[in-house]
Amino acid sequence: MNINSNIYFPNRPWTNPFDNDSEFDIQLHGDINSISYEKEKIFIHFGRVSHIKDFLESDVSHSLKEDVKNDKLKVVFIGNDSYPIFNEDADYIKSNDWFFKNKNVQLWVTNYNSENSIEKNLYVGTMIHHMLHRIINCQYEHSNQEFTKHFITLNNKNKPDRIRLYDLYKLLDSNNFIASFNFNGIFLQEHLFNDSEIINHQKLYDTNILKFYKQCLFEIVCESGTVNVTEKSYKPLLLGVPFIPYSTNVDNQIEYFKHIGIDINYFDLEFTDIDNVNEFIKKITSMSIDDVRKEYDYVFVKAQENRTKIKNYFNYVKDKITNL
Repeated sequence: MNINSNIYFPNRPWTNPFDNDSEFDIQLHGDINSISYEKEKIFIHFGRVSHIKDFLESDVSHSLKEDVKNDKLKVVFIGNDSYPIFNEDADYIKSNDWFFKNKNVQLWVTNYNSENSIEKNLYVGTMIHHMLHRIINCQYEHSNQEFTKHFITLNNKNKPDRIRLYDLYKLLDSNNFIASFNFNGIFLQEHLFNDSEIINHQKLYDTNILKFYKQCLFEIVCESGTVNVTEKSYKPLLLGVPFIPYSTNVDNQIEYFKHIGIDINYFDLEFTDIDNVNEFIKKITSMSIDDVRKEYDYVFVKAQENRTKIKNYFNYVKDKITNL
């Protein structure tokens, strides 16, 4: 039986999803009873921690838990997308240390819970990793480009922070931006970000997006939610692009990256004060491209350092999973 639609067993459950994306089907729902363990380790993908709880408390997981306990099987639980970790999730993990701290089990979550601190492994998530895998491996040097615009910002669905950013955008010279605000009918050129064609969303995470980044000094990132860290933030990190997180609830995003050793405050701004951030964006767009490059040359160095750090962290995760 399939426990629910948020537990995934890949068609090759023994394949490390970070070894070869072409062998990894992130959409396939599997059946734990039908898995014949060709290896001693399998990967189980989940949405929220509550879905793991449902799975582990069901009868169908009995043999898996016994095999883990008896050193017959190693299991890697890994989130597939960015979801918040609630206090009750942290409490559940802590109250089941007998399983989650077993030497044969790894649990990788996709967000940071600062209110209920527990020892946890953080990773971007298999679905987000899959979207970004071409960006991860591309050769691109952002600081070497001939910039003609100040900012790139890519916004799809209607969210409060994106509405605030759009209101600011309307006050400024649009020639300083490459922008999409899909909720207001402003799409990225060449239909790369048009909801009428589903495939186009994936193009935002292919190397074709570089032709837009090459024109822009910095990025403005409005995340999907108040506690989400998604491909929107990982993309500029992986490309070595300095960016401004634009959110009234940015603390979780900053703490998340600090937790894995990355400082995303390139400009030493108080991000929780949106008016202050708006004034900084106005200041940047009032300057010439050459003057911005001279005054903020150091942020390109920091962005390159962060690019190295995030790639090293991805390799750390892959190695830790591989060596379980």
